[in-house]
Amino acid sequence: MSEMQGWKGVNLRIDLTGRRIAKDRLDPQRLRMYVGGKGLGARILYDEVGPDIEPFSPQNLLMLLTGPLQGTGLATSTRYAFVTKSPETGIYLDSHVSGHVGHFLKLAGYDLITIRGKADRPVNVSVLDEDVEIRDASHIWGKPVFEAEEIVRSETDKRAKVAAIGPAGERMVKFACVTSERVAQAGRGGVGAVFGSKNLKAVAVHGTGSVAVANESGAKEIVQTWVKKLAGHYNFHGEEGTPYFVRVANSFGMFPTRNFESGFFEEYEKISSKILQEKHFVSKNPCMFCPVGCRRISTVREGKYAGTTVGGPEYETIGLLGGSCGVADMNAIIYAAYLCDTLGLDTIST
Repeated sequence: MSEMQGWKGVNLRIDLTGRRIAKDRLDPQRLRMYVGGKGLGARILYDEVGPDIEPFSPQNLLMLLTGPLQGTGLATSTRYAFVTKSPETGIYLDSHVSGHVGHFLKLAGYDLITIRGKADRPVNVSVLDEDVEIRDASHIWGKPVFEAEEIVRSETDKRAKVAAIGPAGERMVKFACVTSERVAQAGRGGVGAVFGSKNLKAVAVHGTGSVAVANESGAKEIVQTWVKKLAGHYNFHGEEGTPYFVRVANSFGMFPTRNFESGFFEEYEKISSKILQEKHFVSKNPCMFCPVGCRRISTVREGKYAGTTVGGPEYETIGLLGGSCGVADMNAIIYAAYLCDTLGLDTIST
């Protein structure tokens, strides 16, 4: 694989049933054909998981995948993908998430992690460069996501980035999500429930390597060109975040309202980006290497939910926990989002 740039050429395979770990070389032709992420994941799932295998079967695969730009430091290159068979639909699922896990997985030397089997007790998977372990997590099982992340980090490496499930995933709720670094969720489809079906509480990752780029100066030049274009056209996204689309969707009659009975929410101004900025904004929290910076941290400053702090809430969360439920109280939406985040529930499906 030395002639290839961007990819590391290694699939980290973990069998939880037999507690076996293997590092398989990836076919360069397959990488060129399917690139990475959901493309590579779809191919592997098709090859290795037959139609008769149920989502909660130990034979179902759970994959965490990167792409060739991950780990390079190029703009907007930090999202990674989970691919598995969905417990909600029984078919292929890819769920994408921001954060640092994918970046450091590449720096550790792997393009993806492929997990099969079911542990006989709760476990974590720890990937610290070449050092890969299946560790006992019985004492963390039942813990809410935020607390579990801190415990896993303290027991592996303080620099580690953690993707974990909460009680919802442990109980195999079919719309359970995976949370990374408190603010990033792999939501739709039930990836968290597949974690739970395998008795897998968390994956912790840290890497200290690098990713080669064939033409680093050329790649940076292309990225800088697009960053300038983004800056000229998407300032609103960075200034207001995805909640900007509350008033846009509402103006077009497309905003989720009372379980989609309507597309227009009369009280939308109470849950708009303006209210979020004026009353709840704490700080921006942009994804690594992202020039847009739409993500932010919000808090409740008064009332019975005072002190509740969350990443977001994003447009989808406001729409589904707010307008779709007939809720025009941003304090309540933030608190509901917090409950979902710490329990490990997808805010859209909930």
